[in-house]
Amino acid sequence: MFGRLDPGSFSNLGYQTMQVLEKALQRARSSTPAALDAVFAKGLTVTGITLADVTYRGRGRLPVTDAAAARIIRGQRMAIFSGIPRPAPRP
Repeated sequence: MFGRLDPGSFSNLGYQTMQVLEKALQRARSSTPAALDAVFAKGLTVTGITLADVTYRGRGRLPVTDAAAARIIRGQRMAIFSGIPRPAPRP
């Protein structure tokens, strides 16, 4: 993607994933799965650089973060919405 606008958020998501992993590794002082699980179980917040902040509340493995949708209209990216989604009801 060098020299071109990334058509999506994949590069940002990848970078942010590495930020989360870096902070978890620093807190765990280990790269073992058990040590990393313990960090996430206590809760972890990472300040976003490319996207919004990410918070793991210590319950489950899903983070809380802003989500957004965009649409390309006449070659321009237009925001449709942005916010923290509500949990989906159980089926």
